[in-house]
Formats: sequence, C-alpha cells, structure tokens
Amino acid sequence: MSDKHSCGGTIRPISKDWARCDGCGDDTFPISYSAAGYNEPVMHVGFTGTRHGMTDAQRNRVLVELGRLTSGVFRVVGHHGDCVGADAEFHELLLANWDGAYIVGHIPTNDSDRAFCAFDEARPPLPYMRRNAEIVKAANVMIAAPPTMEPQERGGTWRTIGLARKAKKDLVVVLPDGSVMP
Repeated sequence: MSDKHSCGGTIRPISKDWARCDGCGDDTFPISYSAAGYNEPVMHVGFTGTRHGMTDAQRNRVLVELGRLTSGVFRVVGHHGDCVGADAEFHELLLANWDGAYIVGHIPTNDSDRAFCAFDEARPPLPYMRRNAEIVKAANVMIAAPPTMEPQERGGTWRTIGLARKAKKDLVVVLPDGSVMP
C-alpha cells in the first residue's frame, strides 16, 4: 500500500493495521481507511491532566467532550503522557468507550509517576515538558483536566494548556467542577 497524503507525503505501513505519512509524520491512519482511498487523518486527541486524578465531574465531562469532538470520526487516536491519575483515567475512558481506539503513549523519562499503561504505540521517553510539547504537536485537539479552577504558574497541566494555546490547537479545558473554561 502506498497512497498520497494531502501534505504531499506518502502514506506507508508501520504495522499490519496502521500507516503513517512520511511527509508530515504526525498522522496515523488505519490501513483499511487509507486503502479505501481516504487520505485525511483520523482524530488525534491529546490529553493532559493532574497526577492526582480527575474529579467525578471532570471525568464525566471529559467523556461528554470526547463524544462531541469525535462524533462522526472514523477512528480515534488518543495521546497522553502515561502518568498515574488523569492520564491513566483518560486511557481507560478511551478503551471502555471507543471500539478500536488507538492509544499512543508519550513516555516520560522519570518513571516515578508512570502509570505503565498498555499502548498500541509508545514514543521514546522525553523529559516532562518536552513530552508534553510532543503530545500537543501530535494532537488535532487537546483536552485538559487541571487540578485547580484558576490557572497556576507552576504545574505541568497548566503549562501544557499554555503550549496548546500558543500552538493554536483546539482546546477543551475541563475544570474540577466539570465546567468548561471559556
């Protein structure tokens, strides 16, 4: 199989089920989707959240937002940082609610808070903020579940929200009370 992607690159198999564009490198395609003649990517959803886990209200709203964002999408590819807490919860939400979800782990170099989720694909380990920047880069849309109602100067979740805003990514920030930050 060898199809052209809209960026001009060639879509090449990376496993028996998945292909990647060698031009832009960030888009993962189910082989059956690409072979059917479609050359647009599946929905890549990046996630960032607190290692303390999501509140029940956050978890419920993240599930609603995932459904809204992926309505009518051929396949969902989730990207997260493999930390205990919210990342692991996001992983379980995808597995429980999206048949055939493909999950990419962006592994941190520091194993102390790793969740060790089972991924379809694991990216090479990177320091936390470089890893978070790679999640933002890979995503079409970012979902964030920060630990506080107000932005904080310190903390990886709020800093990653800032990276997503700077990159002009579609962003949904689900606050601890389940509301979405405007």
